[in-house]
Amino acid sequence: LQKKNPSTVPMFKDLISQSKDCSSNQIKVDLKDIMQRVKGYDNGSGPKKSNLSDPDNVEEDVNVKVMEPKGFVFHETRCGSTLVANSLAGFDPLANRVYSESPPPVTALKACTGKSTKDCDNEKAAQVFRDVVYLMGRTNDTHERNLFFKIQSVGVQSISTFTKAFPTKPWMFVYRDSVEVMMSHYKNGLRNGAVCTRARHHPPPILQQVVNDRNDGGRTTTSLSKLSNAEFCAAHLASLCESAIHEYVAIAKANASGDHHYGTFINYNQLPNVLWESILPNHFGMKGELALTQQNIENIQKVSGVYSKGRAKKANQEWTEDSTKKQQNAPSNVQEAADKYMKPCFDQMEQYNKYK
Repeated sequence: LQKKNPSTVPMFKDLISQSKDCSSNQIKVDLKDIMQRVKGYDNGSGPKKSNLSDPDNVEEDVNVKVMEPKGFVFHETRCGSTLVANSLAGFDPLANRVYSESPPPVTALKACTGKSTKDCDNEKAAQVFRDVVYLMGRTNDTHERNLFFKIQSVGVQSISTFTKAFPTKPWMFVYRDSVEVMMSHYKNGLRNGAVCTRARHHPPPILQQVVNDRNDGGRTTTSLSKLSNAEFCAAHLASLCESAIHEYVAIAKANASGDHHYGTFINYNQLPNVLWESILPNHFGMKGELALTQQNIENIQKVSGVYSKGRAKKANQEWTEDSTKKQQNAPSNVQEAADKYMKPCFDQMEQYNKYK
């Protein structure tokens, strides 16, 4: 389904909902045990005959390979990241596998989030994430060779676990003009049910830090309960961006020798051209025999011409630009909250954007 038309199944949950046997055929296994068995099989020490389409038929050899991830996509939310995922799936459908906000990776990433190093071993969390990616990268499809992941927006708050697990794998963080992102959350008003206000009852430490920093430079603690919904939404979105910025800066400091930095920031207004001009060839390493063809570029352009979340009535509908409308319709409280809480990190992301 995703390979045929990624915009109609833009998220992993959409793919699951349209796969008839997924809800009724769920099983639970011990991750450590299954990893030992899988790696034994992959390394040649396990049974090598099976038929995935017919488990009772063991006469057919299956050559399973493990795809190394080509790149990871983190994002601010409502910023064009689904367009990126659809483009990655669509530019070479036979060769590419894209997991767009699939639960296992983000669950593994968050294993130690909010816990002390005494209570949770970050290295073990990183290993769990590596194991999950390994399992999700296995394929017996001879055409597949490129593996990509788009992580849920909240996953960026655990990005340090990702970089510990894959220090040399490229990643990007997608962001957008602050007012436009907030207006995407403002469709039904910024009530407590809005995605960007859901953390009110369990705010992560970095959100509190952002609020403190934006009010009096972090000298005192500002009560989150005093924030309006617009302010809390802006602070939440800023905390996502700050998480990516903090990790980017930490890696840059550790890489004082000037070695290649595997992270970058991409503004919504650079899409989709930046994908084929810079991200895929220069950042995700799609060069040589993996270099994009003109057909690959045209496929991205085709995907970009329709709504990224083309569910139901929006399926295959022509996309129309909405940035101007969002700016014009933004009420003053949204503009003020965006300026106060989000502009500082937006300016930093513009600075760290390699392909601006």
